[in-house]
Amino acid sequence: MTLETRLYRTGAPQNLPWVAYQDGDGRWQALSGQGGRYAFSVRDPGGRYALAVVCTNPALQNARIQIVHATVKELSTPAVNCLFPRNSTEVRTVSGKVSHFGDADWAIVQVTGSGSVDGPEAANPGYSVEAGPGSQRLVALAQRRYGHDTNPWASRALLKNLELSDNLSLDLSFQDPATQTQPHTVTLEGAGGDAVIQDTKFHHPANVYNPDLGSGLRGASSHLYGGIPEAWQLPEDAHMAYAEAYVPGEGRGRSTTTTFKAPRDLTLVLLPHLGPVEVRPEAPAGSLARYRFTWEPYAADLYFAEVSDLATGGNRWQALVTPGWLRGAEYHTPDLSAAPGWNPAWNLSPASPRSMARLEAVRASRSVNEAVQLSALNFPGHLADGLVWQSASRVVGLGQ
Repeated sequence: MTLETRLYRTGAPQNLPWVAYQDGDGRWQALSGQGGRYAFSVRDPGGRYALAVVCTNPALQNARIQIVHATVKELSTPAVNCLFPRNSTEVRTVSGKVSHFGDADWAIVQVTGSGSVDGPEAANPGYSVEAGPGSQRLVALAQRRYGHDTNPWASRALLKNLELSDNLSLDLSFQDPATQTQPHTVTLEGAGGDAVIQDTKFHHPANVYNPDLGSGLRGASSHLYGGIPEAWQLPEDAHMAYAEAYVPGEGRGRSTTTTFKAPRDLTLVLLPHLGPVEVRPEAPAGSLARYRFTWEPYAADLYFAEVSDLATGGNRWQALVTPGWLRGAEYHTPDLSAAPGWNPAWNLSPASPRSMARLEAVRASRSVNEAVQLSALNFPGHLADGLVWQSASRVVGLGQ
């Protein structure tokens, strides 16, 4: 059977520096593609295959190695998204002053798809953000700070379409009552006594930074957010409600995310904690470092196994593994050193004092095939509306 994979960089189709695949337990073979599309054959009787992709970050001189281990039955259209941003060769500046904050204390101003963001206040209303030339969309959210009668949330919103042929001077005002957002509540269930982080963001797949519509107070079981009317949104826009509950100092965590278009009240539900996870080195010192993950059985649609060196900002390996590909509750990072075109600079290093491993078990409200596609596209609102993504994870130190 011939499969086609699609590769993306921040949601846009693009060839990546190195791609290889494995049919069953066979040798790794290099792949070439066009416009982010790569085709390969799977002849393994059980439909088992693997795909490895290198995503480089020129700014930090490091690489992320993203691997997929799956069966054809579970994942017939594998997709991978490189989250390192594309470089923009041209930049335009949008600047001005913000007025009529009303009951808000400050504002978030950004251009969709840009990493540039500013936070003007009533006492210092000037702002300046950068974006590439052409058609752009500016988002300004008036925010209430901590210290009011509820959590911080966006009470007003301005969304403006821009044509940036040159730098632009643009003053913004929240005076019009039509800028008021639609307040709704997100409630969290299942946190128990864990520490909690929760927020709702205005999401777009091309964003480097998604601005807050509301964020929960410490220890709270719910939070208020300012909903953006669906009529104001681009098709790809969405609200993204997120909650994370973790045990401080133990590396145990759970999270849940719901993506939705129309503003509404919502309940987020956390999964049970993942049991003990053990990660041990397998390769001798001086070679490509490899690791073996083992864990207690835990029902999931997907697993993510990750190894990274936090001390050097070095390479990070992340594998997406489906239950049908696994042979028990264990996973071994692959040996890619003999694959054609492999660069030793992409190797995992032997464990250092700040090397970390992480195992995450995921349950999604869509099929594995659809959930992986939506993840690779960075959850566009018109396709991911209603998607629930729940996970439980463990972090393990490797250099102890």
